[in-house]
Amino acid sequence: MSGTSPIHARMTKVPVGKLLAPTILGLSCATAYWLGGLTKNANTLDEGLVVAQTALDLGDVWESSRCSHTLPITNASSKPIEIMHLASSCNCLSIVPQSLVLEPGQTSKLDLTLDLTPRTAQEASQSRRVFAVDVIPYVRDSVVRPAAWTIRGRVRSAITLTPRALDLGDSLVRGRPPVPHVLDVTAHVALAQLVVTGERSLVDIAVSRPLKRAPHRFQLHVTGRPSLAAGPFETNLSIKPLGADGKTYPPLTLAVRGRVREDVETVPPLLLIGARPVGDTVRETITLTSCSGRSFDVEAVDSGPSGPDLAVQPLHRDSPAQARFWIHLRVAKERHQVKTLRFLVRLRDRNLIVALVKICYFGTCPNRSRE
Repeated sequence: MSGTSPIHARMTKVPVGKLLAPTILGLSCATAYWLGGLTKNANTLDEGLVVAQTALDLGDVWESSRCSHTLPITNASSKPIEIMHLASSCNCLSIVPQSLVLEPGQTSKLDLTLDLTPRTAQEASQSRRVFAVDVIPYVRDSVVRPAAWTIRGRVRSAITLTPRALDLGDSLVRGRPPVPHVLDVTAHVALAQLVVTGERSLVDIAVSRPLKRAPHRFQLHVTGRPSLAAGPFETNLSIKPLGADGKTYPPLTLAVRGRVREDVETVPPLLLIGARPVGDTVRETITLTSCSGRSFDVEAVDSGPSGPDLAVQPLHRDSPAQARFWIHLRVAKERHQVKTLRFLVRLRDRNLIVALVKICYFGTCPNRSRE
């Protein structure tokens, strides 16, 4: 042949780049479509961690101190990701596990437990309220600021309590009739009854419906037991609502605390003398008083190993329910000193009580004191 055909000549002159361009464009579109499908309706952090939006919305949930939820996390990147620590924006959320490693394309599940009982003052009586809490992953070798996934939902309450916790204070006197404390309970669903459980050795519990025309109103009567030993106590009561349709709602916890007082107490229970030179004598007054106004006798006073440095002198009694004493203290040595006086008290009903008073002071060198 004398020459190349025109058609063949034109084909050999087509640039290679023009042939590859459609192929590259097609691959790019396919990759974009795949990535878009992976992150559609998902919350993706810069590190390549993906959580579906549906997993972040809990919807309507009943108020509970232990609301469980599972949060799947996917590594959408091409390299392993190590989450060194998973933190939360409040102590109402616990996360298990606290750390993990995700291989490319791997999905792992986090077990979340939420306490949905905390309320603000404005939410105290609300039957519905919204909540939001963040899960914050700290990724090893990350160059970006830690981001977070926000879990949201709406809390429904079967009942609300007023108040949310009960402090009995020091109203309970050992051996004397206790004073009941009443809490108002409002039902936001139709209830058959409230079942209250707790440590019966610490408190007595009763539930009532004071008004027949208000079936959504309950009252909880809590009374500390006077047989408790003197001192502070605390306990938790579980209040479980039972629906009129037989449904059982998650229980609420009521914290109860208080202090049991002995009938006879010293006033003041602590004498703070301060700094005094060695050799000085201090005189103070101590009063013993019956909280219930009952008569008593002081049978003995024990000053421990103080010897002649501490003396107690009774004063005239103006009331059988009260006794006063002079305390004479001689500062015998330097540095911080603590002495304890024990009054052995016999009530007229023959019960025996030990009333204590502590005396604190600091002995100084006489020469330094004058300087």
